[in-house]
Amino acid sequence: MDRTLRVLSGQSGQVVKGLRQSVTKRGLHGTNRKTLQGVADYIYRNRARMHYDEYLANGWPIASGSVEGARKNLIKEDTTHYPSSGPSQAGHDYSQPPPIRSQNA
Repeated sequence: MDRTLRVLSGQSGQVVKGLRQSVTKRGLHGTNRKTLQGVADYIYRNRARMHYDEYLANGWPIASGSVEGARKNLIKEDTTHYPSSGPSQAGHDYSQPPPIRSQNA
């Protein structure tokens, strides 16, 4: 199974294991080694947030474009030129989720 499909099916731990074994078994060095180790480390560090199988089963979007679109609609502001965390020039703190707004508001 393709590594991307494994991550999407909730098997990120197996992908990390496979990438690390690949580095060792192939005897990779230099840029190739650094790249594969970097990918494996990223997936490992973020594995608690990578429950894509559950997200997809619930019909939740997993693409950042969907998230940016929702944020733009909720906040009514274009946020593409702001940093991904911390307060924006308009005073919004994007490191925190926006407040839940009532549909009646």
